[in-house]
Amino acid sequence: MMKNLLEKIKGFFKRMNEKVNTKRLLIAFVLTLAVGGIALSLVDYALNSEDAAGFSISSGTEYQVMEYENNVLMVNNEGMSLVDKEGTTLWNVPLPITSPMVFIEDEYILLIDARGKTAHLYKGDKEVSFALSENEILTASLNKKGYFALVTSETGYKGKVAVYSKKGEEIFNWHSGEGYISAIDLSDKNILAVSQVRTDNLLSRVMGINVRSGKEVFTFDKEAVIFASLSFGEDGEVVALSEKALVGISKSGKERFSVDLRAMDIKYYDIKGENIIIASEGPLNNTVINRYTRRGRARKAMECEEDLQNISSYGDKLAGTYKDVLAFVKPGRKIVPYVNLNQDVKNICFFNRGRNVLVVGSGRASIYRTK
Repeated sequence: MMKNLLEKIKGFFKRMNEKVNTKRLLIAFVLTLAVGGIALSLVDYALNSEDAAGFSISSGTEYQVMEYENNVLMVNNEGMSLVDKEGTTLWNVPLPITSPMVFIEDEYILLIDARGKTAHLYKGDKEVSFALSENEILTASLNKKGYFALVTSETGYKGKVAVYSKKGEEIFNWHSGEGYISAIDLSDKNILAVSQVRTDNLLSRVMGINVRSGKEVFTFDKEAVIFASLSFGEDGEVVALSEKALVGISKSGKERFSVDLRAMDIKYYDIKGENIIIASEGPLNNTVINRYTRRGRARKAMECEEDLQNISSYGDKLAGTYKDVLAFVKPGRKIVPYVNLNQDVKNICFFNRGRNVLVVGSGRASIYRTK
């Protein structure tokens, strides 16, 4: 999913003529984008390997897996399916897409082609609407009301954002002429946050725009960073993440806090929940998990003995893999191993409100129950 987006971003920077260290810029941008994806959390329950359910999946394709209505949604370039805790397929939607990227908010599923021009909005297995853009889609955002925004390339500009109603009607569009678009988020109140990267002096400008009126709500500038992820909070504030800093932005565009991340080698993050989590490489080939409130207050960090991979979560639960082990981390504890895995692991995902975890490998998926 992210690989295709990164190829597009690299193409953008390749065409730049500004005097900037493009290689360094790209490395930083790739780092921040590559670590994003599914939400993180902390596990409080032991896994019982005796309760595993296994089933075959298509080999040779990459799956995106996310919780949807207490079950787990599995998406690849052939379509999407919903699987319950027993490993039973509840429904299947064949939908060939070259480079699928999926977004979920409450009952809505947005499935876009990150190498193409199509966006599909679903409620369960029923398609609600369809949108076709003029240019290739780079990324998107979805809110709980079913409204969605698409970022596309645009001739004569450095990017475009179009916002659609849940009926698939374009209700707003905005063109960027000053900087390349690195991240967006669409709030439930239809406020669009857009981060532009200006390379002449390496500055990120985050703009808030009211989709209904088209008026600018706020503007916030931060030097020497490239924001790769934005997240609205319930009170309208925005949390922005780059490889160098975690920044809080008020709904009026003031800086609420700034956490220096330059000492961290970030490998995974979640900035959407009430507790922000950033997992990074530790000094001893291990993993350190840092936690912050949405006000930027640091909570106690957790240091793991091992190098955790495939990190995933739900609520206060965090799990990952190392070697051939599925493990979890408790606050104040180190890694606690629970399941010896007999398969390779591509990714994992909590679902069923954190009661189950799905482990996806090559040609096989397994489900474990937490207790």
